[in-house]
Amino acid sequence: MLNSTKALNITILIFVLVFGVVGYLFLNRQKAPESNLKSEVSAVTGGGARDSAAQSDALNQTNKQFLDNLTNLKAITLDDSIFKEAAFIGLSDFGLKLVPEPKGRDNPFAPLQSKSK
Repeated sequence: MLNSTKALNITILIFVLVFGVVGYLFLNRQKAPESNLKSEVSAVTGGGARDSAAQSDALNQTNKQFLDNLTNLKAITLDDSIFKEAAFIGLSDFGLKLVPEPKGRDNPFAPLQSKSK
């Protein structure tokens, strides 16, 4: 009975250690760096005008998408008639009125100075 309990405890300990190591490795792995939105090609790599044209096309496409989104946002109109309805006008403010308090020390973290006679 004692040996089977000891074997069970050792088995559980091994499983916990294995899962701990796997979890540690999974959570601390290095993620691949994400590519930049705008990549630059060096003249040494031989990219030349072809890559420059591709970048220009991608930039133009991005600008077009941005302008399309901006146009869609400008087309949005908000209906402000809700502010004129009786239900909205009947709302009351339950906020608290703040009473002005006297100002404290300039630096509350400064040490207190003792008044010596």
